[in-house]
Amino acid sequence: MTTHAIAAMETMLDQVAEDRSTALGHTAGGRVADIEVGGGDSHGGGRHVVRLRFESGATLLYKPRSVAVDRELAGVSTERPTLANRTNAWLSPSIAGGRLPTHRLIDAGAWHGYAEQIASPQGWPAETAPTLS
Repeated sequence: MTTHAIAAMETMLDQVAEDRSTALGHTAGGRVADIEVGGGDSHGGGRHVVRLRFESGATLLYKPRSVAVDRELAGVSTERPTLANRTNAWLSPSIAGGRLPTHRLIDAGAWHGYAEQIASPQGWPAETAPTLS
């Protein structure tokens, strides 16, 4: 590992530890049981998307950037309606089966956040399925 990658991993671990009592709340029960660093390009000094599996079985993707825009466009929220929530409320009665795919995103601040890992839609080959990055 390079010096940048080690520093990025230390930062990620510090943020996850701090977020367990705030942003992650009850979402990620228990300790981190497994860490898998994404295979994509690194950005911002060795930072990667990291898959975190917790003792509770919850799996989240740590994203080394804000997820505020993602949350608005594709996220679900019980706090306030997102654009995705409002669009689905309009689509559902208007178009049979009409619904934008959404997933949980946890905005942990300006520099990082978490995304629920979602399975590929059935019938899509793994190599062509959309990925979170």
